[in-house]
Amino acid sequence: MSLKLKLVQNNNETSKVYGRYFPRVDYGKIMDIEALAKHIHDHHAIYPEDLVSGVLKCASRCTKELMLEGYPVKWDGVAIFKASLENKGGFTTPAEAVLTIGEKGSTIQAIKLTAQATGDFTKDEMTAAGELEWNSEWRRKIAELKKAGKESQSGEENNTDNPGSTDNPGSNDNPGSTDNPGSTDNPGSDDNP
Repeated sequence: MSLKLKLVQNNNETSKVYGRYFPRVDYGKIMDIEALAKHIHDHHAIYPEDLVSGVLKCASRCTKELMLEGYPVKWDGVAIFKASLENKGGFTTPAEAVLTIGEKGSTIQAIKLTAQATGDFTKDEMTAAGELEWNSEWRRKIAELKKAGKESQSGEENNTDNPGSTDNPGSNDNPGSTDNPGSTDNPGSDDNP
């Protein structure tokens, strides 16, 4: 079991790492509740797949309901899910405070989901437990580039591009800054990544 990776080139011409290649997760299909229930059942669960699916659907609905009532919901070993607010502007005094969402002049722009890793799902634990490998496309491309590099060192001509290094996490999809990757909507900067 390993995390499949691909390389993505940074095409942000204003980036300090323009043209470099960076690893990104090559995500598989999204696992919906039915697929998750099948996966759980396939791990020799004693419960039928439809029962597992029903429990997961109920847990999903209840998690959303409880978050919208202000209760953080902890799924042990995964995350603590809670509602948070996206604010803009703020009130000058508490007397100005109004409870509207997303309307013109409203301070509260949206209610959003926040998930905080917990248990053995923290960054450090995931990093220690994770195994990485290139997806089949990039495994082939990298092997070809390495072979071409060896051939060029032995005197043969080589016109292939170098895939770069993994020192900095920018990319075409997520150009960011040299210290912290942003996104297309929020590319970050050296002062405020």
